[in-house]
Amino acid sequence: MTYTSLLLVDDDADDLLLFSEALNEIKAPVSYESASDGIEALKKLTKEDCVPQLIFLDLNMPMMHGFECLKRVKAHTVLQKIPVIIFTTSNSPLDINTAKHLGAAAYFCKPMHFNHLCEQLKNILTGL
Repeated sequence: MTYTSLLLVDDDADDLLLFSEALNEIKAPVSYESASDGIEALKKLTKEDCVPQLIFLDLNMPMMHGFECLKRVKAHTVLQKIPVIIFTTSNSPLDINTAKHLGAAAYFCKPMHFNHLCEQLKNILTGL
């Protein structure tokens, strides 16, 4: 499946900017929204005009941890079918297993290099 709309939930302004720049770099034909924490994400997601095809979710955020946000998305009858990709700096096996147990579609560590981010996003968005 090729995705055309997404929501990135991340509290780091630099990561939000890099993500946006990577989408531009790969010329991804997607509409893109962001939220700075889980609470803001859930507010956006429960509005009728924001139902993305894919959610990228950081774990370590203020106000609401990514796992709590993931639990709430997967408990919501309308939102539970949206694939959630954990997109974080943690490569902890415990975090990976917890994400899988809570219903994450995939788990990706944020790459160290911009080109790797572009490659990763291109592969995810085109379903490769």
